[in-house]
Amino acid sequence: MAFFRRRNNYLATLIFVPSLYLIGWAFVQPLQIFSINWIDNNLSLFGTIISFILFLILLPKWAKIRWSSSQPWRDLGISRKHNLNRFFLFFKGILVAISLILVLLIALNIGGWLMWKFDITNSLVLNAIALLFGVGIAEELIFRGWLLEEIKFLFGKRSSLIGQAVIFSLVHIRFDLGFLPLLGLFAGLFFLALLLAQIRDLDKNSLWGCVGLHGGLVAGWFFTVHGLLEIQSSAPVFLFGLGADSGNPLGGLIAIVVIFFFLVFISRLKQ
Repeated sequence: MAFFRRRNNYLATLIFVPSLYLIGWAFVQPLQIFSINWIDNNLSLFGTIISFILFLILLPKWAKIRWSSSQPWRDLGISRKHNLNRFFLFFKGILVAISLILVLLIALNIGGWLMWKFDITNSLVLNAIALLFGVGIAEELIFRGWLLEEIKFLFGKRSSLIGQAVIFSLVHIRFDLGFLPLLGLFAGLFFLALLLAQIRDLDKNSLWGCVGLHGGLVAGWFFTVHGLLEIQSSAPVFLFGLGADSGNPLGGLIAIVVIFFFLVFISRLKQ
């Protein structure tokens, strides 16, 4: 147990999440014997859900043993207290996400690269809600919760901000892109991860503002491009990232500049 608490024990950090993914993958493989298309098509999703459930089960114990935490969920940014404040931070994060999406849509509309369609269905709304809470809570608990605290434990606070941003960017990036689109996407993801970490710090260690911003961006953009509009292929890649095919505008100059503006603004609020 003492070895597990050592700050130079990097092996535990490196294998924790990959081991959970491996267990989740192995757990769902027997489902293939049913030869049902719906199960086969969602096998990866089922494995990810199992892995995340295991993550939630093990996380409090990890925090207690590894970080000597007496209140694991509080230290991870999830607290049962102050429910009203939690909802306020969550919706504040959503408003920031909406602001970024609106800036992108205004720029696209000015350039004449938008075609509005308003094809909204119940399935679309439910999927957007699932992304809002599913991606928002799961990824923020992993990256701005566990990973941020783990790197802080190993290397200190300053290194944890940069480290979690680099890892977050590498996990989400697409390496099949050209150099400039890849660089743009990495920059957008990197600044977003820094912004999310700064929001958590500004919100006095609470993750709920991060959940609102991250989930709001993913769900809001999904809802927009699948239910409200189509982006023309002539939209400049350097301004709007990877275009309509990627579904991710963070690699574009506009998103990078706006995220950087929010990052500077929040940094000044903390001073």
